Amino acid sequence: MASLARIRPLARRVPNFVRAIQTSADTTQLQDSITDHSKPFTVKLHEDSFRTFQCDPPSFEVQVQKDELLKMYKDMQSMRRMEMAADALYKAKLIRGFCHLAIGQEAVAVGLEYGITPEDRVITAYRCHPYAVMRGGTIKGVIAELLGRQDGMSHGKGGSMHIFTPSFFGGNGIVGAQVPVGAGIAFAQKYLGKKTATFALYGDGASNQGQVFEAFNMAKLWDLPCVFVCENNKYGMGTSATRSSSNTEYFTRGDKIPGLQVNGMDIIASRHAVQYARNWVVEGNGPLLMEFVTYRYGGHSMSDPGTTYRTREEVQRMRSTQDPIRGLQRYIEEWGLATEQELKQLDKEAKAEVDQAVEEAKASPIPLEKDLWTDIYYKGTEPPYMRGREREEVRYHVSGFLNRVAHWLRIVWDGRVSMNDGQTIIEVRRTPENRVITAYRPYHLYAVMQGDTIICVIAEILGREDGMSHGKGGSSAERSWSNSKYFTRGDKIPGRQVSWSVHQLLQVNDMDIIASVLS
Repeated sequence: MASLARIRPLARRVPNFVRAIQTSADTTQLQDSITDHSKPFTVKLHEDSFRTFQCDPPSFEVQVQKDELLKMYKDMQSMRRMEMAADALYKAKLIRGFCHLAIGQEAVAVGLEYGITPEDRVITAYRCHPYAVMRGGTIKGVIAELLGRQDGMSHGKGGSMHIFTPSFFGGNGIVGAQVPVGAGIAFAQKYLGKKTATFALYGDGASNQGQVFEAFNMAKLWDLPCVFVCENNKYGMGTSATRSSSNTEYFTRGDKIPGLQVNGMDIIASRHAVQYARNWVVEGNGPLLMEFVTYRYGGHSMSDPGTTYRTREEVQRMRSTQDPIRGLQRYIEEWGLATEQELKQLDKEAKAEVDQAVEEAKASPIPLEKDLWTDIYYKGTEPPYMRGREREEVRYHVSGFLNRVAHWLRIVWDGRVSMNDGQTIIEVRRTPENRVITAYRPYHLYAVMQGDTIICVIAEILGREDGMSHGKGGSSAERSWSNSKYFTRGDKIPGRQVSWSVHQLLQVNDMDIIASVLS
């Protein structure tokens, strides 16, 4: 066994007849001279920008516009500046915990956003900061989240790996776990009949996870509109792809799912490939597996110097020859779309935006202690109580099972109450214009029915500041009367005794809950 351990794996050779993907950032060529900068023009991608598996490649001729290229340039600069700011804040010990930066991979995140629509869905792993901003977040929101402040996109409670927007499902810290979740999001899109796509991203380090292949199988079985995207930055943590994977052509690993390998250092190629992938799945062709060949300049995380498993010369070579921002800069200048000074002005604007966001994030307060108990469950699904660090530390939640009670009580109050005087069943309805005043016992229910929430009522009973009277009114003491036939005590005012047939409206398993609320 010791001798086996000393055997080094032989380098796998690519056959001469197989062309490899090229990762240069500036090989796209202008087709025709540009006469009107306000109109789209055609460029041609390098012939090795794509490789395919069981599908045709995208067209190598691409339509682009000046304004779009300039905006992509500024966005990439802003994303890099944001990550560099995070790096500095981490080294200053203002950011703690895990922090994975995407410096060098900007063309993937920005290119993805420019190839999809706001209605599409994106989910990724922990190298998520640029995606969060591009999908509707803000630089301030990301930096504040990293700092653990209230203005963070997750209110300072999620940190680097747990940032979300309505169309961006995170930031996920478990390696590969976001891939089956992405398949589930795509299933929901298909179930709802929406012509949208889900992009589920993962790294080459997660490509050998069993759950990834399970998600592939289910997506192909049901032809889900899901694009599985492998961001191959050559190293999974500190292990090169060739040492961890027997097949490093990740775009071919979907079995019956077609695949597309893309030059992830050229943003024009990236955007064009995303548009192709989106059209593929939206048109009902089933899932697609896409691999971006890219590169990260820093380590896997802030705790990784990134030079123990690769040489400094390799990193410097990639920075100087294949940088995605420099590549787009060269396109813009050579094609006469903007001067060097105009691009420097965009650089200054990006830096100023990030600097301002950092200062505002640092000024944001830290979360309050009471906020630690919120945002754990989806609103309305909280359990009755949650334990803290110690057995005696308990936080009670009333919105969980009581919201179900509220649903039934509103049905009862708004017109399905049966009132029985022995012969006649009549319907009772109220209108918003009616006014109600009552005593101490039934006012809880009336308050809810008149527009307050169960949470406010219970909080008032518990003496909490979220109560209807800010916890200062409470509930009145219990009293009794000697005559229980209250409907006869109105002298000459007619009276009627009625009973609410609540039992007929509720399931058996709801009765204990109702009883606990009505008691």
